[in-house]
Amino acid sequence: MAFTWYIAHIVLGLGGVAALGWTQSTSGQALAAAGAFLLAAMAVSLWWTKRFAHGPLKFLLRAAGGGR
Repeated sequence: MAFTWYIAHIVLGLGGVAALGWTQSTSGQALAAAGAFLLAAMAVSLWWTKRFAHGPLKFLLRAAGGGR
C-alpha cells in the first residue's frame, strides 16, 4: 500500500489542492486536509489489506509485467 499512497498523495493530494484552488490555504486548512487524507488512507488500507496481498498499484504493475 505504501507505493499506492505515495502516488496518491501526489496525484490526489496535490492535484486536488490545485483543482480546488486551495494553494493559498491557511495552515489550519492544510492540516485539516492532510488529516482527512490520512484517515481515508488508513481506512482504505485496512479494508484493502484484509482482502488482497498487494496494494492496487503493485498489483497492476505485477499484472502488466507478467508477474504473479
